[in-house]
Amino acid sequence: MKEKEVKPIKPEEILKKKLEVIPEEMIQAVNELIALNWNGSSSTIRQDKLLRKYFELSGLEDSRSNRDKVFDNHYLDFEQIYGENGWKIKFHAHDNSQDVIDIEPHYIFEVKKQ
Repeated sequence: MKEKEVKPIKPEEILKKKLEVIPEEMIQAVNELIALNWNGSSSTIRQDKLLRKYFELSGLEDSRSNRDKVFDNHYLDFEQIYGENGWKIKFHAHDNSQDVIDIEPHYIFEVKKQ
């Protein structure tokens, strides 16, 4: 009887696996936009600009079906990966304050305090 080659993933393997399933072009897009928007203490990346940069780098069409694939496959779930690499990330999807009814979803990257 053949021994099974597939084994359950271990918690300590999850980040490596996450990096394998998120396209390199998404990580590259995040990296480029962090650098482009860096103000000396933080970097704010609007989700729409991140998606456009990802499609530009990947060569894929910026279409509804391709955007759905990004969300369905969780390509934007990179916070933990960057968190493990020295970043504190906040994601803002909307603002319910009196002054602003809705804002563009965006990420704020700051260097983690040691």
